Amino acid sequence: MTNKETIVDKIGAFASATIAKIEAGLIEVSTLRAGVISPLAGNAIFIDGDVEISGDATISGTLTASKIESTTIDLIRDRIEALAGQLTSEVNAPTSEAPIDPNTLNALYQLLENQPASPSADYISVAAIDAQSGFFSEYLAVLGQAIITDLRVANNLVLTNLTSPTGTIDLAGNLVVNGNLTVTGNVNILGDLTAPTASFSSLLAKRVEAEEIKTSQLIIAADATASAEIATNSASIATNATAGKATLPAGLTEYTIYTPHVNANSLVYVTPTGDPQNQVLYVKSKQENEWFTVAINQALAVDLEFNWWIIKLE
Repeated sequence: MTNKETIVDKIGAFASATIAKIEAGLIEVSTLRAGVISPLAGNAIFIDGDVEISGDATISGTLTASKIESTTIDLIRDRIEALAGQLTSEVNAPTSEAPIDPNTLNALYQLLENQPASPSADYISVAAIDAQSGFFSEYLAVLGQAIITDLRVANNLVLTNLTSPTGTIDLAGNLVVNGNLTVTGNVNILGDLTAPTASFSSLLAKRVEAEEIKTSQLIIAADATASAEIATNSASIATNATAGKATLPAGLTEYTIYTPHVNANSLVYVTPTGDPQNQVLYVKSKQENEWFTVAINQALAVDLEFNWWIIKLE
């Protein structure tokens, strides 16, 4: 076969044949045994079907497969999953006996070195803390403002100043004030007001309005500057009190008390403390916001002491 263009149309069957080189478009064999299978330059080998290799297979390039089934690979995969589960459980539940990785320990040391220490070395300054709960066994100090929705104090609560933005303070229990209490507004008492002593020495009020007052003793403060309770030989006295004592000198029938607390609706009570000798001591006249005069019809030979009391009606 010297002519390359000669077409061979004959088929032969041989039990054995030795051929140096075969080039064919298609070869169908039931069994192929070869030492090396190599594609032609620039081409690739495509195998359509199953490939069974009973011996060893060496691939010098890259093997790409969507799935590889191997008993050894399955065992390795199971061991990796077991190790991953063990590491996860150790991270979620650390114990004091768990060894610390040297790299992790060095990273913690570096983080602490980069964190500047506070002057007292007892606290750390942070911009914000977001936590569900916090427990402080010794001390908690808030130097700025604190907004608390509900506050419960199991022991004592000490306040330097208490201001309510709504203007009301609701106390479910009793309120005990050991010091002084100053109220700049009005005081409304729905229950009873009890005091061991109600006088100007213990209770000071410019004006008290009440529908009913019950007391075992009423003390009216006398004038602190004028001689409201001192008897004099003159027929008049000036005072700023609403009650006091005076003396009508012997031989006189009238006595004038100058006080700004008398007006047209005032009730003035006078009561002799000595023997008037059948004389009636009465209020003769009064000038609003200035004075009132008490008198008897006939002069006495002795001084007559009496008490006086002004009650203002509205």
